Amino acid sequence: MLSKLHLIEQKISQKQLRVLLIAMAILTILRLISVFWSPYSLQVDEAQYAGWARSFSAGYYSKPPFIAWILGVGQTVCSTLNIHQVEGCTRMLQAPALFIASLFIMASAWQLFEEYAITLLSGLIFITLPFVGFYSLVATTDAWLLMWWSIAFFSFVFAIKTPNVWWPWWVCGIAVGLGSLTKYAMLMFIISAGIALYQLERSKDSKLNPKALFSLLIALLVFSPNILWNISTGFPTLEHHIEISHLNSATSGAWEFKKAVVEFLSFFLAQFIVFGPLTFLSLILASLLKKAKFNLPQKEIQAMQCLRIFTWPMLFLILFQAFMSRAFSNWAVVAYVSGSILVASFWVLRIRQYVSEAIVKKLVFASIVFGLLCTIFMIAVPHWLASSAELRVAKLNPLRKLEGWKEVALWTKSYLHTKPMRVITDDRYLLAELSTYAYPEAYPPLSWNPSRHKDNHYNWFYDLANANQKASGTMLLILTNQPAESEIAMLKASFEDVLQIQAPALSAINIGGTSRNAYAFEVRNFRGYP
Repeated sequence: MLSKLHLIEQKISQKQLRVLLIAMAILTILRLISVFWSPYSLQVDEAQYAGWARSFSAGYYSKPPFIAWILGVGQTVCSTLNIHQVEGCTRMLQAPALFIASLFIMASAWQLFEEYAITLLSGLIFITLPFVGFYSLVATTDAWLLMWWSIAFFSFVFAIKTPNVWWPWWVCGIAVGLGSLTKYAMLMFIISAGIALYQLERSKDSKLNPKALFSLLIALLVFSPNILWNISTGFPTLEHHIEISHLNSATSGAWEFKKAVVEFLSFFLAQFIVFGPLTFLSLILASLLKKAKFNLPQKEIQAMQCLRIFTWPMLFLILFQAFMSRAFSNWAVVAYVSGSILVASFWVLRIRQYVSEAIVKKLVFASIVFGLLCTIFMIAVPHWLASSAELRVAKLNPLRKLEGWKEVALWTKSYLHTKPMRVITDDRYLLAELSTYAYPEAYPPLSWNPSRHKDNHYNWFYDLANANQKASGTMLLILTNQPAESEIAMLKASFEDVLQIQAPALSAINIGGTSRNAYAFEVRNFRGYP
């Protein structure tokens, strides 16, 4: 396919560009279709997001609200079309979001270089990246973050090239605001844009661009509902981010140099998988090789410098965070919006000065094939792991932890259908699964939280102790571990009546691929935690 497209040649026809767009659309459709045939249920974060979508809000415990809003759109579409496949309806909009991101990446590449080769290759690199393949198949905030970042980047580049036009700054501000409502990492876009504008204004010896300030105000206005929500609820999202980043370990005396180096190297090496081995290596080379060694027009040098400004600040920030505490491998993925264009321009404009064009073509081919194989792997392996009962619960199967939760939620839904009552449980995983698979009978489930720790969405907002009409009525309590005598005593102290339900169908469900089971009780008249 790549030989037909002549990716490295300077002159590529519009017809070939249309062929690429069709191929990208087909890949997107195949990814979209595959999520409706996934053999595994939603993992806890996906189920939690889908549950959030049932209750509109300007914020949620661990994330800003956009992921819930967009999943609500998907739920509405599926309901209208009478589609009841929960997994597919939750995941189906991910691939289209990343397809849109790839289109804006290509548009940005064209604005920067005005070359078909770089434009086409930028989109092809991005849509076949390993992490894009993964995000096309699961419901995450990152797919939407990448979409808004790519829209904001295109608008920013277009605004710089057309200084007398206002609308790109409007679009940029809206995209940054919506991106911030998706994930707070979007705020790094403002930092990179500020650096780029500073360099631009310094080179022209001019004053600060008022349109950029106007765009920033629009972003703040769009983002403001989540700020106000956090203020009104005690900043749960900020507290969660501080907790998962382990920033307190860097200031509490628990920081260790050896552990810091391991975390740093773990994150750095993980990027060779996230972005792809050849593409990440090329990204490093494109940034380290001195521009003086290349005979490039000033326009192209400035374009590549702009791409570096939107790539490396995010990577450096997360590398620093990994060194000081910890960082997950996906925390810097927005860097690869501009990074994909930077690698494409490096392969087209620079690398041929060191190697032959034939080798470059093989390099491009290998990179694209690696990404596509990753997508095939991520689609096929879950089906293989689900092909037998032994593989589903094998210790080396990373997906075995998903076993049983959906079934417990469906048992609960069936029980409540014949005997309506509020449902309570002690496990965040089950609370999330109940929110989705047992809707509407169990929605919203209440958290049994005698420790009073506010370490997840349900403990923060749906603690039984804070529920309306908490002191009366019969409720269904599900515990996800066999209760000890002390726990039974706590239940009896907390409720007037406690009756264990003998349910063979529930007892037959093994949770998490282990012998762990759920236990159900009917409890009445909550009196408060002891």
